[in-house]
Amino acid sequence: MSAQSRSNVLEIVCIFFGLSAVSSMTYIINDWIDRDRDKLHPIKKNRPLASGEVSGKEAIIANIFLAIFVVTTAYFINGLFAWEVGIYFVLTNMYSLGLKNVPILDMVIIIFNFLLRMSAVMPVLPTMQQFWEVAIASGTILIFLTHKRRSEIKSLGAHPEKHKEVLKYYTRPVLYFLRVGGYLAVMLAGIALDLDRNGQIIMISWLIILGLVSFKCSRDEQLAIKPHILIKNYILPTILIGLIAYFLYSMQASPKL
Repeated sequence: MSAQSRSNVLEIVCIFFGLSAVSSMTYIINDWIDRDRDKLHPIKKNRPLASGEVSGKEAIIANIFLAIFVVTTAYFINGLFAWEVGIYFVLTNMYSLGLKNVPILDMVIIIFNFLLRMSAVMPVLPTMQQFWEVAIASGTILIFLTHKRRSEIKSLGAHPEKHKEVLKYYTRPVLYFLRVGGYLAVMLAGIALDLDRNGQIIMISWLIILGLVSFKCSRDEQLAIKPHILIKNYILPTILIGLIAYFLYSMQASPKL
């Protein structure tokens, strides 16, 4: 491995841990803000701050160390990483302080933050082709967010808005409308990419996977709240699908002689 390759790998590792650290910071702040309300939630009451397992002082100390690591990482990494970390931190805390109670905007912020994490390794702004790929990712995240909101409403019983104010706006028709919008975004972006045969196979496969997972989420409310259960229970099919998708994408992306 060349020195340049080692440098790139090290930078990617630093970006990964830097993003993990800033995410942890925002989660700690959010859990501290919501600790009193979380104590009344059937699931969130077990969070470390809500349950009292971790004190406010311990949370502050943890965030100080995380902040030092994030600032140090952002200083040494080139490209847009420092801006992305800063935007992510500010936007996520604005979400925790009140924007999470604004319908639609709460979903937009969550989607944008996911995209910030995905684009952290980009040294420059995305190209037009990458824009359509971002649209596919946004539509996919929107689909799963609608399932998550619906699952939260089901699991919280008769008055979910008492635990999460924004849920009163997410009626079943609204969530179905947004979910259809997510599928349309994925399909239209796939068409706009003007893919070759292998790329089309990937897009069709992805839509089928989305449909199957969406159906599974509609039947199992815990799956939408904790999507890692899907990977845990279907780890071998997930790995196989990932390998096939990577192989087809490599064939589609490779230059033609």
